[in-house]
Amino acid sequence: MRRLHHDCRRFHHLSWLTVVAGVTVVSMISGCDAKPTRLERDILRVVDHYGGLKGVGDSPNEALRNEVERIRQEGGMPRQLDEAGVPDEENLATGLVDLVKKRRIQSVLEYSEELLPGDWLHFEAPQLEEVRAFLVSHHDALGQIDAALTRPRCDFHVQHAAGYFADTRPVEYAVIAGRLKTLEAAVRLHDEGPAAALGPLRAIFRLAECLSQEKQVTCRLHAARLRHDALLVMAAIVADERAGQRNVGEVYELLRQQLDGWAPESDVWIGDRALGMHVYEVVRDGRLAHLLTDAEHDALVQEAEEGQFLAAAEANVDGDELFYLETMRKLIDACDRPSYDRGEVFTEIDEQLGRAEAIGEYPLVAGRMLLTNVRRAQETMAADRAMCEVWALALASALDVKPPSYSVNPFTGEAYRTDVDDGIVYVYPGMNSAAGGTAPEQPITIRQFRQ
Repeated sequence: MRRLHHDCRRFHHLSWLTVVAGVTVVSMISGCDAKPTRLERDILRVVDHYGGLKGVGDSPNEALRNEVERIRQEGGMPRQLDEAGVPDEENLATGLVDLVKKRRIQSVLEYSEELLPGDWLHFEAPQLEEVRAFLVSHHDALGQIDAALTRPRCDFHVQHAAGYFADTRPVEYAVIAGRLKTLEAAVRLHDEGPAAALGPLRAIFRLAECLSQEKQVTCRLHAARLRHDALLVMAAIVADERAGQRNVGEVYELLRQQLDGWAPESDVWIGDRALGMHVYEVVRDGRLAHLLTDAEHDALVQEAEEGQFLAAAEANVDGDELFYLETMRKLIDACDRPSYDRGEVFTEIDEQLGRAEAIGEYPLVAGRMLLTNVRRAQETMAADRAMCEVWALALASALDVKPPSYSVNPFTGEAYRTDVDDGIVYVYPGMNSAAGGTAPEQPITIRQFRQ
């Protein structure tokens, strides 16, 4: 049996300075120009049925039906989340369609990732020429990106009703666009100076903001990666000896706009819950095997229990889904608190899973598939926010303007600290506990820019 896999449930743990690339959603037939197989056509025929959640509606489990009705009243059902749309002519995402050929999406993502430096936007001469050649080969794509960025709105048409069978190419095009703009910024900064790099920086932030507005975890993680790249560009601009107060002021304004427009984290988990509900419909239809990632499949085969796992998941689908929905409600409610203050929620979830396992009612789908990386994803989002706040504090101090009111790192709960010495600004990000506290914390460092 062919397995249709997609790793959007698997979020890599991303450090606060370097967001690991590769959180890529693989759609059912993404990157392939071949006609759909019989299996794929069969699944496509029932995707819409799954999105309607008919199976859970017919469940004999009253508590489950009540929770689903509560979600319906809140507007969190898959089809409800998909109702809004943006006209194509106004939609940035539509303008990025076919940015590269479908069969080249993955190779372009991988190669652009190889070109990008890890923590500093600097290229030696041979690397810079390689970047130039890559940009020249994507000249038309860069023009398409610039045209798309003139469109006032954005909707990636994330299809919650299609679950993990949805086409993810619109999101992948946006990621590629961000990579190209990051590389363009590096070349323009080198050749023309800080002012020339501001346009690409503005583009990266716009793409990150668009991705952040989607109610989908993978989109938010891609946005975090793009913001990481934007901060690399920012750091290179302000460190450039040609940079002046005006350049740095424009950088600060772009970052403040990004922070002021930050999308609520709860939206992400409302969307992720809708995808989870879709998964349970697939389980009820006996097709869970089509949702297993390679890692999940290999682990089950090694444990000689794939058949037992699939059968047990289907047999306990109602109880499993009820546990999942109740857990997701706790996680969504916890979004009102900073990430560092949610530990007790995860402790409670772990304890509930332990008790369920002890009595033979372990929710396999929730416990082994849907909830496994939620905490890491939340930490990544908090670290993303923290990094932007730290840079905002540093830039404000460097410009000698009133700083924003950020005081505590939302990831660790540690206080930010700003020092100024001999015209140099030092902002300590409060990440010492996340790094294990084994070495002195490294500050963000910027020279002051005064009239």
